[in-house]
Amino acid sequence: MTAEEDAKLEELEARLVADPSLLEVREEILTDHLGRMDGGDPRRIRHIVEYVRRFPRTLIARCPFAHVHQASFPEAFAQVEQEWLRHQAEHPTDPEIARGLASFVAGHQQGRAIEILEAALAANPEHADV
Repeated sequence: MTAEEDAKLEELEARLVADPSLLEVREEILTDHLGRMDGGDPRRIRHIVEYVRRFPRTLIARCPFAHVHQASFPEAFAQVEQEWLRHQAEHPTDPEIARGLASFVAGHQQGRAIEILEAALAANPEHADV
């Protein structure tokens, strides 16, 4: 990142210290800044974990902005996966949580992703969009 981009990221992070619930700030960090970081950068992973922890039902949580390449960064992948698994344990029939977890693991565990979605559909047949 350039010095200007890094300064902007630091300013956004300071805003989160003041108010951790700012969805729009978290999304700006994920979509505008973290893509320029190394995929396993601890700062990037921290933001992804916190985003998934707070906003698992959003579209951004299911997008590549919030994904970690499992083969390249297995420890970082495991950190984010743990947040998804916690949500799944707390809300086992929630189709949005199932979508998020399936999307997160689909890159390297396609069969598992399909199983997650099939279980969500079985629990929520009215949510055929799953």
